[in-house]
Amino acid sequence: MAVLNPPSALPGLARSITNHLIRSRASYDVERLTALFAPPGISDSPDRTRGVDNTLRAARAIGVIKQDSSGTLTVPEDVAARSSGGGLTREEFRQVLRRAALNLRRDGNPWAGDIEARTAGARDLSRALSWFLAQDALGPALSWRGKGRHSVELLQSQQLRHLADEERPFANDTRWGAFGRWALALGLAEPAVADAGGGLVPLPLRAVRDVVLRMQPGKRPIGVFLTELATELPVLEGGVARAGLRALLDEDPDPGIRNESVDTSVSQSILMLEDERVLELTYGSDADARVLGDPEGRKVSNVEVLLGVRR
Repeated sequence: MAVLNPPSALPGLARSITNHLIRSRASYDVERLTALFAPPGISDSPDRTRGVDNTLRAARAIGVIKQDSSGTLTVPEDVAARSSGGGLTREEFRQVLRRAALNLRRDGNPWAGDIEARTAGARDLSRALSWFLAQDALGPALSWRGKGRHSVELLQSQQLRHLADEERPFANDTRWGAFGRWALALGLAEPAVADAGGGLVPLPLRAVRDVVLRMQPGKRPIGVFLTELATELPVLEGGVARAGLRALLDEDPDPGIRNESVDTSVSQSILMLEDERVLELTYGSDADARVLGDPEGRKVSNVEVLLGVRR
C-alpha cells in the first residue's frame, strides 16, 4: 500500500479518526467507522466513502491505526500515549504521523528494491520527500504546472531522466497534489505565501523545530547536531533516504551541497530557529565549521540548544 496512491488519503481526516478511536469506548471495524465519517446521507456519489477508505488504508500502512484479526480498528498504545488527554493536538499528531511515516526500521532506503518493494509502508512518501527537500529552499516555489525552475515535472525529468516515469516520485499532478497535503501535515514543507503562483517551498522548519525541542539543551559541534537531525528526519541531508537519492543522481540538486555548504533547506531552518531563540549558533574554528547557505555564507562550528526536552 502506497501512501500517495491512491491519492485521496487525507492527513487531517486521519487525525480525526485517530482521536475518535482514542476517545471512544466502542469497537469499530472498517464498515462501521466508514458509516460514521461518510454517512449515506452526506452524498449520493458512488465515491462518497473514497476519502475515508483511502485514509484508513494509508493510516494502517504506516501504523498510526492497526487492525486486528477480527477486523477491529484500534490506535497503537505508543500513539495513544502521545495524547495530552482526550485526543492528539495538531502538533502532537504531526509528530506521531512523521515518526510513523519516516520509519527506517520498516522501510530502510526507500530508493532500493524493485517497483513492488518501493510501495511498501511509506516508501513512496519518503522518496518524494527526499527529492523535494533536495531542491533549493532559496529558489522559486515548486508546483506541478510551474514554469522553468518552478516546475516539478521539468525538474524531475532533468534530475531523474534515467528513471522511468513510474519510478519517479511524482508520476502526475494528482500524485503531486496528494504529496502537498502530506508534506504540509508532516511539517516538511511550507506554502508559498509570497509567490503569486502558489506552490510549496522545501523548508522543513516545523519538523526541524519539533526535533530540536526534544533534544537535550546544551552546546554540541554542528556536525553532531546535523547528525541528530538526519537521524530523526532521514529525508534531510545526511539521512538514509537522501543518501539513497544522491546515489542515483549525477550531482546533488541543492546548491548548498554543491558548494560544500550545508543544504539550503536545513540552513534556512537553523537560521530561523536562531531568530526564534531556540538555537544559538557560534563560530570557533575552521576545523569544525560548516557554512550555512552559499559559499560566502555564515560559518558555524557549534550549535547550542536553548530550548529542549519537550515531550
